[in-house]
Amino acid sequence: MKKNYLIFCLLLLGLTSCIEPLYQLRPTANEYVLNEGRKVVKQAKEGVKIVTAFDGEFQNYLVFDTEFFNQTDKSLEVNPANFVAYHLDKKRDSLRNELNPAYILAYTAADPDQKMVETEQDMRRAEKRHKFATILTAVLLVANVVSDVSSSSKSRSAGEWTRNRIVHDSNYQLLAVKQSVDNTLYVNRMNRLD
Repeated sequence: MKKNYLIFCLLLLGLTSCIEPLYQLRPTANEYVLNEGRKVVKQAKEGVKIVTAFDGEFQNYLVFDTEFFNQTDKSLEVNPANFVAYHLDKKRDSLRNELNPAYILAYTAADPDQKMVETEQDMRRAEKRHKFATILTAVLLVANVVSDVSSSSKSRSAGEWTRNRIVHDSNYQLLAVKQSVDNTLYVNRMNRLD
């Protein structure tokens, strides 16, 4: 019985050590409006009104729908690189980095224009990678055909002929699978980037 309990405790300890912390997003403003199930916060200061709501997650990013209304005569420049998010506890105190408690947990926003440029570069790299994989598959296919033809023209025993067929047929199947996997990876990567 003690052995089973010990195994259970070790398993539980191992599983809980892999769990990432879970954060719940709540607006810090006391006043918010529910709009289509989302909490929308409105704040105004010196003629500038900001309306924001959490929109969801995309890849490794938290997405907020934020609108600015400039009701002043001055121009307003909004740069996503200047946005910072802080993790707060229930008492509205800043959470600290576990590895270095001297630092507050803060995340900067992603610049959409910069992300567009990076995504276009990633798409071009994915296309080059796919072309290289396709060319490599074609070269390996030609090499397998040449090997198959040259080894089939020689007189052999039935056992050698069977081994030869098995090896070359397996290579044809592996190349077909490789091409299918390459195409699927390419399509999935392009869909994600798109």
